Amino acid sequence: MSVKRLLLIGVAAAWAAGCARPIPVKVGAPVAFQHRTTVFTIDVPDDWTRLQDQVPTEALGIFTDPTGQATIVAYVGLLDHRFGNEEGLRVVARLTANLLRRPDDYQITGQEHRADGAFEVGFRYSRGEQNHAGLAVFRDTKLALSGVIISGPEAFWPRLRMALLPYAESFEFDPEVVRGAYFDILEDVYYILVVPIDWPRQRSRFGTEVRSRFGRMSIRLVQRDLGREIDRADLVDQTLATLHAGFNLVVEVLASEPQSDGRLKLTLRQADQQIIGYVETFDTHLVGIFFDVPDDRVEDYQSFMDFVYSMYISGLP
Repeated sequence: MSVKRLLLIGVAAAWAAGCARPIPVKVGAPVAFQHRTTVFTIDVPDDWTRLQDQVPTEALGIFTDPTGQATIVAYVGLLDHRFGNEEGLRVVARLTANLLRRPDDYQITGQEHRADGAFEVGFRYSRGEQNHAGLAVFRDTKLALSGVIISGPEAFWPRLRMALLPYAESFEFDPEVVRGAYFDILEDVYYILVVPIDWPRQRSRFGTEVRSRFGRMSIRLVQRDLGREIDRADLVDQTLATLHAGFNLVVEVLASEPQSDGRLKLTLRQADQQIIGYVETFDTHLVGIFFDVPDDRVEDYQSFMDFVYSMYISGLP
């Protein structure tokens, strides 16, 4: 999951604005806004201040009314796994607090995992002398967490909420931009694939490990010259030996299954992690890709693994 830091230069001024006493907020005619990365679009009131920023795998837009009291926040971030009910609500509540600059008195007033799959979180907080209320609605899709936060003076909130909901509901993100802009190419002599652009990479003796920043997922790429050609019967043993030598992994083999593309799929386990690998040989070289995910959450990570694997190409140089 790539729900991490998003540094928006100059946003503090937008959040700091506002009135000591609430005054009515005007919600003007809608105009279309597209983030400069083109990853999302949203309708916003025509006279509201617009700020936007991005880091490698996140995009943000903040829209504030002329009095500085009401705000719409739109967000898209790379996601490496789908959420369960409690996790999704917890993540959305934490992300909302972060995007509100972590108010000391931030409180959750309601939470719901809706029938349409959205995670909805109601909240309240104060800014200066004014109490605010708000609503966050986010969705976890195959590769992204995306959604909108609306907030404003608590004194006017029921009416303001109804006025801002159409703007929040106009939000759309483009998964093609996520696939194209949030991933980078990783290649060696015998393979090429895409990985999240800001995940740390570490070379090992026989390959490279790419690890998610805050999640429990890693992707390992193996390329080892065995010095001799091997047959399918020896492939599993050589794979286990390579994982131990290159990444210090001692694993249990759960399953071995030939694939239609000629690779051998291996399902392995180490402690509470499951490792799903695809291995093959080219001349004297062992080549493989391995996804390491929590043993009890494989299904939640499956769509992310499927995408990365669909971009994986291996072969003779």
